[in-house]
Amino acid sequence: MTRVLHVLDKIDINSGVSSVVMNYYKKLDHSKLTFDFMLNEDIDIGTREYIEGNGSKVFIMPSLKVANTFKYIRALKMFYKSHDYSIIHGHVANSAVFYLGQARKTIPYRIMHSHQAGGVTILWKRIRNWVLTRFIKCVANEYIACSSLAADFMFGKNSNAVIIRNAIEINRFRLNEATREDVRTGLGLNDKTINGNRATPVFFYYFRDSIS
Repeated sequence: MTRVLHVLDKIDINSGVSSVVMNYYKKLDHSKLTFDFMLNEDIDIGTREYIEGNGSKVFIMPSLKVANTFKYIRALKMFYKSHDYSIIHGHVANSAVFYLGQARKTIPYRIMHSHQAGGVTILWKRIRNWVLTRFIKCVANEYIACSSLAADFMFGKNSNAVIIRNAIEINRFRLNEATREDVRTGLGLNDKTINGNRATPVFFYYFRDSIS
């Protein structure tokens, strides 16, 4: 069985990057290929049990803070000395110089995955990330992006990055008439036109009597 070490800051329902990775993870044949995870934040018990139940491993590293930089590097050195991987797949760009840099000594295939086509809005973070990501091509030797814009943003023009679109399970979003009618009936909205967002069920539950 092949193991790929995926590096993320966290696995959380509110994290778009981890959602993309876990969408693929759920479809793996874990007898042939599986993902292990190097994270900077611990995960909830249910997620850990699910991942470890598939035979995968979860490694929690020091948090990514300036004060922890040397502690983080020491932890990486110790990790690579005691674990044997041939593939590492990084999803955190601003720390890639550290975890991919240390991996150069032992891991032949070092993938950097670009998930965004633009930088953060806070100026000092934008400057920090720009400086740190300048070294990505020195530490990674394979490049993946979710779009051509994301590839250009992270790796520059003509990077030969492999484009892998973010996958979703489309059956989860297909219209189910029975569910639709149950929800509308439960909210008293059978004959109403609804324009919704993530808070729609709660909003209409409390304010439905005032909606004409």
